Parts: sequence; structure tokens; C-alpha cells
Amino acid sequence: DLKFVPNSFDVLIASDSLEHLEFDEKALKNWFSILKPGGKLIVFVPAYMFLWSEHDTVNHHFRRYTKTNLKHKMQQAGFKVERSGYWNFAMFFPTSLFRVLQQVKNKISPSKKPKDQLESFNPFINKVLISWLNVENGVFKSMPFPCGVSAFAEATKVSG
Repeated sequence: DLKFVPNSFDVLIASDSLEHLEFDEKALKNWFSILKPGGKLIVFVPAYMFLWSEHDTVNHHFRRYTKTNLKHKMQQAGFKVERSGYWNFAMFFPTSLFRVLQQVKNKISPSKKPKDQLESFNPFINKVLISWLNVENGVFKSMPFPCGVSAFAEATKVSG
């Protein structure tokens, strides 16, 4: 239940938050109502249900998205989706392999308690990954990626 006045925001950014809300359609309608006409909504969410893991369970996610179903839900809430796609393409394949192997392992030997999969990396590896993301972000400006670890959409409130 929102405590904000309708038509009061120019921009809303929901980065890795929509997946935590059980009623995502209601959240999108609420966000639509508090944006000013012409206001922008930018949403980032985890991509693909087949990548579901203990990380999602531990962090109280309700779902993962494809760019298509994210776009559809935003349109159903009244938004005009200007752009949608995937981000973090470079990590998609290693993440997919890791998650599939993890799912096989969990079927063979189920873990007793789900755990988060956030890990600290050696500073050198972290710098390499950040550099790679910087390169990817440069490419991303001119070329959409066919898949990624995250889905996103940028939309405008055109009426209401």
C-alpha cells in the first residue's frame, strides 16, 4: 500500500526488487499511479526460471523473468515499454552451467538448508569482472544481447 500522492515522481528505478514482491502486477500498477505523465520506470530483475537456485529461495524471490513476460506485465500496468532486453551476457553461460550442475547435485544429494551464493572474490578477479562488465556495457549501447543473467525494461507513463 503506497503512501505517495499519485503523479508525484518523474523517475522510478526498481533494481532487483520486483522479484521480491508476491504481487508484482499490483506493484507495477502502483508505480504507474505515482509516476507523473511522461515519467520513466526502469526495472532490472533476475532472468530465467531455469536459473532458479538456493540463492533465490534464501533471498525470498517469488519468480525470475524473461524480457517478454516483464514487458507484458509492464504493458498490462499501463506503461509504454520503450526498451527491454537482457544484461550481463558474459556471465550467462558460466552461471547457467553452474546452476544446472548445482540442480543435478541437489537432486543426487539434497542440501539440508538453502544458502546464499554470494561469494567474495579475490580483488584481481573482481577487477577483471568489473572490466568485462564495462566492455559489455559499451557494446550494449549499440547491440542488444540475446540472453543474460538479468532482464530489464525501460518504460514511460503515457497517460493516467
